[in-house]
Order: sequence, then C-alpha cells, then structure tokens
Amino acid sequence: MTTRITSQAFPRRAVFAKTVVTVLATASTAWLTFATPAAHAEPVLTNNCPAVGDLSAQMAGWRNRGKTQDQALAQVDKYYSDPADREMLHRVVQLVYLDPHKRLVPEQVSVQITSQCLTQQADQEKAAKQGAQNGASPATHP
Repeated sequence: MTTRITSQAFPRRAVFAKTVVTVLATASTAWLTFATPAAHAEPVLTNNCPAVGDLSAQMAGWRNRGKTQDQALAQVDKYYSDPADREMLHRVVQLVYLDPHKRLVPEQVSVQITSQCLTQQADQEKAAKQGAQNGASPATHP
C-alpha cells in the first residue's frame, strides 16, 4: 500500500518546495527582463565582437523556435536604430539563417560568428596599419 505524501505530513518540505518555486520564478523573470532588449537601450555593437556573437546565439534560438528571417530582421529594426548596428545585425541575421548554420546550436553559431567578426576586425586593423605606413612613406621619402 502506498501512502501519499502531503504537505500536512511534511510541512518543512512543503515550505522548502514553495521557496524553491518562488526563487525559480523570480530568477526566470529577472533573466527574461535582462534578455529582452529595452526600446531605449542601444548598445554600440561596432568593434564589439563578443556582443555580436551573443546576439547571433539569440538569433539562432529564435530560428530554432520557428521565427522567420523576416521576423528576426523586424526585431532588429525595432530595437536598434543606429544605422551601423542595424547593418551589422542584418548581416548577422542573414548568416544565422544560411543553410550551413541551420544545423548548429546557438552556442556554435555564437563561436563561429564571434570568430568571423574578430578575424574581420583584425584584417581591417592590419589594412589600416599598412595604409598608414604606406601613406607616411612617400612623405618621409621625397
């Protein structure tokens, strides 16, 4: 014969369970609050590859939950008004929704997009440095 465990038989466990549920509900609400961008918060994403990688993981999650590419682009347009950020995030959305990325989990997409961003940034800095050196050379050598 099985007996049912009730909160009356074990009041401490009932209080503990209620506390755990309350803590989890509060934590998930706090996480959702910070995970959803506010309309007035506009981070500058240029030269911030880790942030771009994090956003690409979020976009991959959207894709996995059935959000279309057009819906993702609309979400970007809703929360980011800076033209440079929008352009960059539109490229990220296009990359995330490409066929090779569709098989990747959000964490893998984040690593790949962050790596591409850092590589591109390093190439741009290298080109700028070479351009500065080449621009200075004719002036020092008449």
